[in-house]
Amino acid sequence: MSLTELQVTNLIFIDSLQLVFSPGLNIITGETGAGKSLLLNALSLVLGEKVSPRSCIRQGASQATVTAVFSPPASSRLEDICESRGIPFTSEIILRRTLYRSNTSKCWINDQPVTLQTLQITGDQLVDIHGQNQHQTFLKKQIHLQLLDVLGNHKGLLHSYRQIYQKLKTLKQKKSELEKSAESRLRELDMLQYQHEEISAHNLEPGRDEELEQQRNVLKNAHELKEQAAELMGVLYNSEISVFSLLSQIRPTLETFSNDTAHPPLAENFQSLLSLTEELFRDIHTVEEKIDINPQTLHEVEEELNQLYHLKRKYGPTLEDIISYHEKIQRKIEALSAEDQTLENIEEEIKHYETELERSSHQLTDKRKKLACYLEKKVTSELQSLAFNHPHFAIKVKELEEPGPWGKEEVEFLISTNPDRKPRPLRDVASGGEISRIMLALKTVFVQADRVPTMVFDEIDTGIGSVTAHKVGEALQKLADNHQVLCITHLPQIAIKADRHLVVDKDFYEGKTCIQVRNLEDKEEQEKEITRLLGLDSQEDGSRRIARDLLDEFHSRSK
Repeated sequence: MSLTELQVTNLIFIDSLQLVFSPGLNIITGETGAGKSLLLNALSLVLGEKVSPRSCIRQGASQATVTAVFSPPASSRLEDICESRGIPFTSEIILRRTLYRSNTSKCWINDQPVTLQTLQITGDQLVDIHGQNQHQTFLKKQIHLQLLDVLGNHKGLLHSYRQIYQKLKTLKQKKSELEKSAESRLRELDMLQYQHEEISAHNLEPGRDEELEQQRNVLKNAHELKEQAAELMGVLYNSEISVFSLLSQIRPTLETFSNDTAHPPLAENFQSLLSLTEELFRDIHTVEEKIDINPQTLHEVEEELNQLYHLKRKYGPTLEDIISYHEKIQRKIEALSAEDQTLENIEEEIKHYETELERSSHQLTDKRKKLACYLEKKVTSELQSLAFNHPHFAIKVKELEEPGPWGKEEVEFLISTNPDRKPRPLRDVASGGEISRIMLALKTVFVQADRVPTMVFDEIDTGIGSVTAHKVGEALQKLADNHQVLCITHLPQIAIKADRHLVVDKDFYEGKTCIQVRNLEDKEEQEKEITRLLGLDSQEDGSRRIARDLLDEFHSRSK
């Protein structure tokens, strides 16, 4: 992916401008004060830089707009950003920002309105600008460890470590939750065990309450029922005019009829009636004997009923509800009791994964430290080739008190460009030219790990001579093999290496300052600009010959 086009309208001194870039090394030159840095300002704006919109709008205009076109998109991270925000992900990524006189601005990505923050997040995936403080990925401490891991091809180790780390984190969280709930769990367990024992003491069976109520009714009417049973037995058998005695009186007469075949067998029916009377008597006698008029038995029945009523008030309106609740709390007691065992199991697992994490983190740490030592020498050497006399690049690997999601250490890049100064964090390096060359050295070494496709360098040639300039140009050219590079320079040794050379001119038209950009498409235009950069008269043949020789020498070496 690369920046293919930058369109600017009504931005400070720019009326209307359309720049086309190519892959590889894009060089931007021009007279001092011509407005080269204004192009980078425009790019920074469309990448989400915070500004005062009113101060950026060209005099007489109501708004200013900057549009940047990137093609083709090839970043899965960028695709994720777009999809998560409902932005169409197409063959091009088009960023647009409009500034208004009302001191406001609006942003779009692929014509979808977005926030400034989304524009910034997207811009960070597309461009690094060096020479300013915006979009300098390598200055961000949080990505130093990631760069080290990508360059060291630690993906497999890191994946294994993070799996163990996440498993351990989940186990510790579960343990913490169990420990926090231990007190309430014990209280609940005590309560449930009490309830379970209270219900278990009664050996409940469905219908037991109804059975007791019937028994209580019988016991309460015991005297009356016993008297009524005795009276019935007297009527049936024991009195002088009992049913049995009356039946005995009519037996002879019925037997007379039984000898007459013309009449029904009355004697047989009479015998049946007598047998039924005797059976009824025996049944009533049995009932009478079973009737208990013991007050203690009544008391026991009423006591048991009272206990059942108490259980019903606490655990359910029916015995069936109480029995169901009893089974439910039994399961709950078993589950709560099992949590103690679960906690013990989790503690054992934690010990196991802590050992595994220590082993895995040690492997990562060992590889990172070895790679850090190698890179310190490599970057320091690269810095020396870019006109730093006494550079000291260091990678600080600081051990953490506790393992984190990326390992047991944090990493920060440090640098010193003077022998009497200790290395400091990259972000503390103030000089624009210095930081640009430092970034060039880092990106030359870390080129395989850096995934930002377009890199912009400004003030990279500050304070360097011709020999160093050649080396800076070679470093830029090498970087451009894997990235698109935009570089503002004043040095011909760098400019001759351009894949595309743009020249910025400042003109005055109708009393207004206007900035124009030319693409040097033929060799004669290139020779003229190189001559100017050499500080020679472009009208003299000798001067043009020197520029031509520089270009020819570069192209012959490049073949």
